[in-house]
Amino acid sequence: MNEPTLTAMLVPVLREWLPRQRWFPVKTADFALEQAGSLRLEDVSGQARLEVFLLAVSYRTADGGNRTDVVQVPLSYRDFPLAGAERGLVGRRPDAGMPWIYDAVYDPSFVAAWLELIRSEGSRPGSATGHSTRSDHRLPTANGVVKVLSGEQSNSSVIVDDGESAAIVKFFRVLSEGVNPEVEVGAALTTVGTSEVPATLGWVRGEWTAPFSQPPGQLPSDSRQVQGELAVAHEFLAGGRDAWRLAVDAARSGTDFTAEAHGLGAATA
Repeated sequence: MNEPTLTAMLVPVLREWLPRQRWFPVKTADFALEQAGSLRLEDVSGQARLEVFLLAVSYRTADGGNRTDVVQVPLSYRDFPLAGAERGLVGRRPDAGMPWIYDAVYDPSFVAAWLELIRSEGSRPGSATGHSTRSDHRLPTANGVVKVLSGEQSNSSVIVDDGESAAIVKFFRVLSEGVNPEVEVGAALTTVGTSEVPATLGWVRGEWTAPFSQPPGQLPSDSRQVQGELAVAHEFLAGGRDAWRLAVDAARSGTDFTAEAHGLGAATA
C-alpha cells in the first residue's frame, strides 16, 4: 500500500477549502503548501478511498515574521455524495475518479478504519502506528452513530457509539512534535485504573517532515523527521464535559474554579 501523494489537481481544491476551516492557522490565500507526510487506510467496504495528508503550511505572521505549521488533513474520496456529510464536503473533481472529496472525519468508513488501527495496534505506510491502552474499557466500532462536534479551535472530535460502548476520538489538526501530555497522562491514569477522568482507550502516533519556517512561496530547504500524536480516543461519558471547557466557561462567567482545579490536580498527581 503506497503512500498517497499531494497532486497538482488536489492542491487548488485544498487551497480554497482550508482557509474556511476554524482550525486552519491562515485565513487568507497567502500561504504555501508542501507535503510533510501521508498515509493510506483501507475501507473494508470498498466504497471510499481514504488518505491522510500531513501538510506543512508556510505563511507570514501578523508581526511580519515567518512561520510554518504542520496540519493534518484526512480525506475521503467517493463516487457519489455521502449522505449526512454535507458539512464535510471539501470539493469536487468532476474529471477524476471518485470525484466527491470529504473531510474524512465525517465519513464513518474512515472513522472505522482509524479505530481498527488503534484496536489492532497496527501500522501503515507513512509511519503511523496505533496504540491501545490496557484496560477493561472497550473501543467501539464505527458501525453505529458517528457525530462530529463543532466549535473546536484546533482539533476535530468525533463521537462514536455502537450501542455497547462509546468513545470520543480527537483528531489533532495542528500537529506538535513530541509526546502529547493529554495522551501520556490519560494513558497512565487509565493503566492504573483511575475513575476520576474518562479512560484513554488508545491513540495514533505519526511521523512527518518538520520543515524550518520560510516566507510564503519559498518551500523549506532544510528539514528533519519528527514524531507526534495524530489522534487520541477517550471513553465518552454522555453529558460529560472536559476540564478545559469547564475552565473556559468558569472564566467567562466569573465563577470560582478553584475547587474543581484542585480536584483535577489531585486526580492527576
